[in-house]
Amino acid sequence: MFTAKKWWIISFALACFYSSTVFACSPEDSNYVEQGFNNGAKWTMCWEFDGDEGIYLTDITYTPPNSNTPFRVINEILLSQIFVPYDNGRDRFHDVTDYEFGGSMIKIKPQNCQNGRIVRLDTFYETALPGLCIKTGSDTTLHDSIGTPANSEYLQLFSSHQVGAYNYIPDWRFYSNGMMEFAVGATGALQTVVELNNNPAREERYRKLGWKIDHDLVGVSHIHNYFWRIDFAVGDQENDDVLKVLRYNKEGNKTVESATQITKEGRFNHKESNFKTWIVEESATSNKGYILQPGDSGHRFKGIKKEKFTRNDLHISRDIPCERYASHNKMCNGKKQLSDFIQENKTIKNRDFVVWYNLTLHHIPRGEESPEMDMHRNSFKLVPRNLY
Repeated sequence: MFTAKKWWIISFALACFYSSTVFACSPEDSNYVEQGFNNGAKWTMCWEFDGDEGIYLTDITYTPPNSNTPFRVINEILLSQIFVPYDNGRDRFHDVTDYEFGGSMIKIKPQNCQNGRIVRLDTFYETALPGLCIKTGSDTTLHDSIGTPANSEYLQLFSSHQVGAYNYIPDWRFYSNGMMEFAVGATGALQTVVELNNNPAREERYRKLGWKIDHDLVGVSHIHNYFWRIDFAVGDQENDDVLKVLRYNKEGNKTVESATQITKEGRFNHKESNFKTWIVEESATSNKGYILQPGDSGHRFKGIKKEKFTRNDLHISRDIPCERYASHNKMCNGKKQLSDFIQENKTIKNRDFVVWYNLTLHHIPRGEESPEMDMHRNSFKLVPRNLY
């Protein structure tokens, strides 16, 4: 099968000559996924596997209820980095690129994929590893007016990856109402702990860098920075998408929306004072699109001088295939991190562009997380507007 990854490698070998990535995804492919729902809606896509990235998704389409026409949404989405700096200022891990995130995939047990389908993959270390779960689920809500429950169904794909002591679970969900949610769960064990050796001076020193999780042990606090690379293709054409920033400002007792088109590559941040977010629309003449709804956006990690890729919540760049990873990007004309990709004088009008979005979690260890921790999960949503 001529997969998306093979197309990307060809583009890469030609020194990033192509401005957009081409995908080949059809129902005949073994990695094709199609899921219908009780409301008549349907999602289709293909999953791909890479030794660094793990699972990534291509050619995502949504068919609304009471429609027979698939609406294309995303060319490709991948987890482009997990950057974990520790509060001790020394330990800094780039888990996707430096630790073969895809190769670190571990077995999914049947009880963790109940009523689903487990897909076997060939990784660098194992053949036919049961590594991808594809299943459906539902969220139950209650109608206030009539008091009856209603289900919002979703398609879910997830895998599990052991990187050091941590176990990461990328989670992709596609809802029957057209919404998408992308998340990473983290569990396992604490990576960096310090033995105090009953030394009060040592305790005073290290207690400031984390939390005492046992009578003679400190877990060092750290920050999980998750980066996604989203190549949108809203509607039929990928080169006519329109990106706008949405702001909600107070005017007397009212809260009024304003929308401003973004026409050039750039860096952007959330702003609490006006609930700022972004929308990608089908074209200049269509208001069908997807709003980026922040999940855990209450804080942002700003790294040291050489870690400029951490300074912003969202980046916009042209789609250049070798610009693949938010940090430790390799063999791309010297562009090693996300901040190198952005050229603020470059237009994105009538160009295929990429949205880079990141979430931050400051993980302060607790005694309850030793020896094993519960999963903490970070996510954001893409919410449809005017699709049906």
